[in-house]
Amino acid sequence: MITRRRLIRGLGTLVVAGGLVPAAAACGRSGTGDADGRESSAGSGSGPTSLGQGPGTGRAIRVVVFRGSDQQAVDCADATARLLIGDPARTFVVTWVGPAESVKHIDAAALAGADLYVQPGGGDDTVAAAAELGPEAPAALGKFVRAGGRYLGICLGAYLAAAKLERSGNGATVGGGLGLLAGDEPLQRQGDDDNAHIFDYTWLGVKQALYYQSGPSIPVPAGAEVLATARNEDGSAGPTVALATRLGAGLVCVVGPHPEADASWYDDAHLTMPVNAYPGPGRQLIAKIFELAPVARSR
Repeated sequence: MITRRRLIRGLGTLVVAGGLVPAAAACGRSGTGDADGRESSAGSGSGPTSLGQGPGTGRAIRVVVFRGSDQQAVDCADATARLLIGDPARTFVVTWVGPAESVKHIDAAALAGADLYVQPGGGDDTVAAAAELGPEAPAALGKFVRAGGRYLGICLGAYLAAAKLERSGNGATVGGGLGLLAGDEPLQRQGDDDNAHIFDYTWLGVKQALYYQSGPSIPVPAGAEVLATARNEDGSAGPTVALATRLGAGLVCVVGPHPEADASWYDDAHLTMPVNAYPGPGRQLIAKIFELAPVARSR
């Protein structure tokens, strides 16, 4: 889904595994820092796995973010974490899970105590990305959501929420998805190519242009709340690109565009960043998730 990403810049100081480190200015394969101060190479492996920042009010909201092995997945995870951590209205504590982390795979233990699981964007190979989550991920995430947890899938994470995936290269439909969305077909791409674009959307009721790259349009199951639709050239509503749907006692939210994209993403793609594209739409999405599925005031 992604070709190249740079980490969101400049959020001051982060609380990381018992210490304070300066927030990184940028990331990439050049060895600049990422969201927890480690080298941004996915193979660095030995650093701390939790970070947080507390500008908001109320109890800390615990979030598990999967950080895949390829650089696209690393950068998307870091960008999503910074969107969460910088939220002035809530206090988030983010825990990484992934191949370079101390916890490698998604299972019941990895999700214990979490309020929200985030599957960020990443590369084009959905089958490989699903396998990287580990064999227990579908059952563990299904149980987590049905018991009251929240799943947020952005771009790649939206594709993975389906029961079926499309194999990269030949387009064959295979199993291996998480099965969190109704239906028995893989999600289909909104756009026509692999390039980054700026598309117009109706985002939570407001016209907003956002960064898009290879994300899906999303069939709307019965009872789901549509959060965003593409806008056709004549202003009419196009395909659904973000929705929230109940699963048991929990919530599944899937999103095609990238509300976590900051100015550096647009710069890298030689695009002009639209007005109000960051951080507002991403923060509004997070607020909507916790409006639909509030967290308890205390544990």
